[in-house]
Amino acid sequence: MSHFLNVLIAALEHPDAAFREQLSNKIDLWISSKKPKHSRQSIEKAILECKGTPIEPFILRKKQFYISSILSMLAFTKEENQRVVRLMSEDTYGVNTGGCLLRDDLSFSYHENFYKGKKPKYEEGNWYSCPWKYPFKKKNKIKANLTFSENGYKIKIDNINPAIVRWTSFGTLDNFQIGVGQQMVIKGLEKNSFVLPEEKNFNSLGCRIGFEKQSLVIETKSTDDMLKMSVYLMRKSILILECDGSNNNDNYDSFIAVKLQPAIEENVELFVTVIPSYGFDKCDWIFQNSKGSPDIDESDKIKIMKNLYPANAWIDQKLMRSL
Repeated sequence: MSHFLNVLIAALEHPDAAFREQLSNKIDLWISSKKPKHSRQSIEKAILECKGTPIEPFILRKKQFYISSILSMLAFTKEENQRVVRLMSEDTYGVNTGGCLLRDDLSFSYHENFYKGKKPKYEEGNWYSCPWKYPFKKKNKIKANLTFSENGYKIKIDNINPAIVRWTSFGTLDNFQIGVGQQMVIKGLEKNSFVLPEEKNFNSLGCRIGFEKQSLVIETKSTDDMLKMSVYLMRKSILILECDGSNNNDNYDSFIAVKLQPAIEENVELFVTVIPSYGFDKCDWIFQNSKGSPDIDESDKIKIMKNLYPANAWIDQKLMRSL
């Protein structure tokens, strides 16, 4: 699976400016390897020439202008060979149709949604960007700590935001505190969660799941069950907390990944991250199906994971051991 969009997001949002520039250069090198038909300057000039209409002006600010130019550069390479890219304006909030139809010869036309006259047509399969659906949010300050309780081990995960994890039974933040919704989530997590790389189900931990206000708590059922969990703590296994396993094949369900570690003190901070369902490879702020990904190494992935949401494929024990 391509991690291009994860790299693109990191090139825009990572807090380290030098790292952002490094990733941006790697995206440029990757696109150059695909043999672009036009220079970056030519594509940017063509996008700037599109003004939209008086009813629907075409406006792209700095970040979305960069995304649109990168998407167009990638589309109009000999390898990808797309004929049209559809670029939507930031000011058409609530509408994900129409937009500037930029062609591979850098001519363009504009599909105005609210004008009733003849309109240029586009195909559903055309690559596009929809700025107002840009999904980035500052990394949720989700935290996980391993402590001890009267029943043995206890992992407490704080600040889970239902809007980020998008577990359907959570609904809204208010619904998070409703008993029936919590029970549905607990049953889903107990059924669908598992441990990597052992591929063992949640029951193998000897734990139960519960809630303390807006915190998710995973606790051994008894001190006898500590031995079961100790095995995975010593191996530094990865606990995958997944609520709805029915959509595993298309990665629609969001999940939480927790890197387990030995309880060497009374309170051990664990690395935890959310892998959103929109994750950036399945989302509607941008559509493209390019071949391959920019060339990044494990150190790049680790820097991204520490600050932003990672790609699904990066959740493996070898990589997370380095965190």
